[in-house]
Amino acid sequence: MGKTTAEEFSRRLREVISLVTSDPSSLNLKDAVLAKVIRGLSAQKEGEFAAMLRKRAALADEPVTTDTKRLIRLPSSLHGGSGFRVTPLAPADLGDFDPLVDAVVFGERDVKVDLAFPLSMPLLGTTFRLEKGVSAVPEALAVFLCCRGAAEIAGGGSRAP
Repeated sequence: MGKTTAEEFSRRLREVISLVTSDPSSLNLKDAVLAKVIRGLSAQKEGEFAAMLRKRAALADEPVTTDTKRLIRLPSSLHGGSGFRVTPLAPADLGDFDPLVDAVVFGERDVKVDLAFPLSMPLLGTTFRLEKGVSAVPEALAVFLCCRGAAEIAGGGSRAP
């Protein structure tokens, strides 16, 4: 960072600190001075800022963020990979949202599944520890396991290829 940028940042430091502590979303990241300082700080691999950045970073799920077909979901439809409800949320509600409870659509009626391997799975506030083979599980768990390819509904019929 050059002398002019450093002087301008120093002049605005109190304002920046105030925004960072009170309302970080109001920072203008297109501001050239602020952008240069943040780029310089985030390029450092060690130090206090780098540690704070790693601690607070939101890591993107690359396959989802780069595939636009995965970004658009019809609210209240079922997610094909889990059987959970697609639930619209405001950013403020994210902390209170538990997808393993709040997005579960199916009930607790027992359904027999043939599990391909042993596993432990939390759902609806309970952790289920299951062995390979046929087990009776709540309907919501059966749907999830089948969607993930970990189980099939047990009883009559042939296995899919």
